Parts: sequence; structure tokens; C-alpha cells
Amino acid sequence: MDAALAMHLQRVGFDPATGTMAHADALPAEAIHGCGGVTCTPQDATDREATAA
Repeated sequence: MDAALAMHLQRVGFDPATGTMAHADALPAEAIHGCGGVTCTPQDATDREATAA
């Protein structure tokens, strides 16, 4: 597992057995888009949505 993801899940108190979070208030208020990689940008997502429609 990616170290940053593991740290994030620990910070929000994620329980893999139940799928619950003890500290849901630690999550961002808005949805997260994209993956942050070179080949996965918000523009790529917009292009895929337009193609799918």
C-alpha cells in the first residue's frame, strides 16, 4: 500500500473490517479529483466524461 494512503487512512481512523472512519471530520470538504500523476489530470477526466456522453 502506498505510504501516503496508509498514513491518511490511519489519520482518519479507518477500520478495514467495518469500512468506517472514526474521524470523518478529517476528510476534505470537497471531492478529490484525479490521481496527481502525469497521465491522470482533471482535464483527462473531463475528456473521458465528454467522450462517454
